[in-house]
Amino acid sequence: MDRLKALHSRAAMYARQRQWQNAARDLHEAVSIAADSTFETAATASVVASYAYVLRKTHQRREARDVERRLAALAGARHISSLVDVSELR
Repeated sequence: MDRLKALHSRAAMYARQRQWQNAARDLHEAVSIAADSTFETAATASVVASYAYVLRKTHQRREARDVERRLAALAGARHISSLVDVSELR
């Protein structure tokens, strides 16, 4: 998880400097690390959202749409997993 955060931070620095290719490279690696992890976190969602943004900045719209679909699936999975059946509480 520390490597994920470090890559995300460095990608943010590259993005502020408008070095989109370098940011995309770091975020691609971060997304790969996140995909290998067994849990989804807010940090993972943030990395995926950042990656979609940088892909759009580098004119990779199709790839950005694919990443955004993954982000939507992550958000949906988090909401579903937090649903509790009231009958289970008895």
